[in-house]
Amino acid sequence: MWFVAAVAIACAAWWLFRPTPIERTSGSFEQDAYVWQRRWDDPVLTAIDQHAGAFRRVVPLVTEIEWSDGRPRVVEVPVDFAALVGERQANGEAVQVGAALRIGPYAGPFAGDDAVGRQLCDVARSIVVRAADQGVTLAELQIDFDAASSKLAGYREWVVAITEAVSPTPVVITTLPTWMSHSGFGQLVAAADAFVLQVHSIERPRGPDEDLTLCNAARTRVWVDQAAGFGRPFRVALPTYGYLVAFDAAGEYIGLSADGDAPDWPADATVRRVDADPAAMASLIDAWTASRPMLMEGVIWYRLPVRTDTLNWRWPTLVAAMEGRVPVGRAAGVVRTVEPGLVEVDLTNTGDGDAPARQRVHLSWTDSRFITGDGAMGYVLERDGHHAAWLQPRATELGLRRIGPGNTRTIGWLRFDRDTEVTVEIQNAE
Repeated sequence: MWFVAAVAIACAAWWLFRPTPIERTSGSFEQDAYVWQRRWDDPVLTAIDQHAGAFRRVVPLVTEIEWSDGRPRVVEVPVDFAALVGERQANGEAVQVGAALRIGPYAGPFAGDDAVGRQLCDVARSIVVRAADQGVTLAELQIDFDAASSKLAGYREWVVAITEAVSPTPVVITTLPTWMSHSGFGQLVAAADAFVLQVHSIERPRGPDEDLTLCNAARTRVWVDQAAGFGRPFRVALPTYGYLVAFDAAGEYIGLSADGDAPDWPADATVRRVDADPAAMASLIDAWTASRPMLMEGVIWYRLPVRTDTLNWRWPTLVAAMEGRVPVGRAAGVVRTVEPGLVEVDLTNTGDGDAPARQRVHLSWTDSRFITGDGAMGYVLERDGHHAAWLQPRATELGLRRIGPGNTRTIGWLRFDRDTEVTVEIQNAE
């Protein structure tokens, strides 16, 4: 009898907690972009003017909260909400603008009605008001909190309070895949209007030779299906950026930088660059276009390409990935006449993906005498008879940066006794 009872209990437990089938859909979906810059200079405004219209929604970082002795310190970003709207609103087009509130690590305590909770609510309300003062009704307030997995229940208290404070503005929270295995995750996302699953990160590397990946596409597909099981609408945050990762002379990890400026690392440090893989991200877009959970509303790209953002994709690369196409770089050699008898040799990328910077470039001419020349940007000039030469990447220059779409790099020059036509052929040396 006890065996029958045990089986009955087990069957009942399975029925109550059985996996819920995931409803799926196909076709195109919404794509948004995040603007992470703290300074809204001309390159940022130009990128917004040229490219914001390609997205359903643009979400800039508006306010950051850091902590000092348990007290919040508020840093406001001078966001130009009017620039995000641009002339599109005047033309009657639908305009969606969000705002991101970034909250640094905090250990607690958590409450919606204590001094900290009330200040967070005040900050959230002020963001909505700032946008409204510039004529923009926010489509969402996105909260990005560096919460420890053990603090999800406490974080929920904040989300509930902030949601009430900014109503009717929808509140969206960013989440990590690791949170989904904790008991408080379901209640946390239920307290928000939607969530963003942030699938890009880099774990502390063990050494400079370790294989580093910013976003694993196979894991991401599994995480997305897992996220759909919580019954709440969500988007997936996909990366477009890279990191610089540094190691000391002994191979020990020193730190990383995501803004392109190397911190005060030792002169003998080994610095690696780890980039989001455009081909992998394009494969995700293609796969989700064919089949995805119905609750997955779309993706948000971290981050909008800006000309001065050297650790980010260029715009043509993002366009290809958004369309589910693998971006392809195409390096071409170009010879420019600088003055009579003097030419410079460029490598230019005519494709939509990064092109290898290490190329073997063969130069030939017929009706003039070579006088002198040299390589540049990691290249060396080598003669190949009287009427030809090679521009070769130096063996020590293994870390030559790849050439972004539309970019050009001058790699050498040649001087002749008179004007001459120089023919260029290139071979990939990587």
